Amino acid sequence: MKLLTLFLFPILIFGYHVINNEYKTAAKQSVAGSSVGVISRKPRSPPCREWHRPSCGQFTRCSNGREYVMDCPSGLHFDTRLKICDYPENAKC
Repeated sequence: MKLLTLFLFPILIFGYHVINNEYKTAAKQSVAGSSVGVISRKPRSPPCREWHRPSCGQFTRCSNGREYVMDCPSGLHFDTRLKICDYPENAKC
């Protein structure tokens, strides 16, 4: 067992260094190929507002700068205070 361990030890160390050096090289190349210190960001989408629809069973939700008309489940109304679909007597639409 000692012979096997002594035989594999340099291979394990060498393999570790090869993997480690490849990783560092790839990291250096990606940094060298781009502008250092500049972070590219997506342009912000225009703000959208969530608003209550004329129908008590509908409301608007925003996602990624887009407005989507949503329907409450049957028999429920949109509560503008809590921003949830609730029973009509609780929603007071």
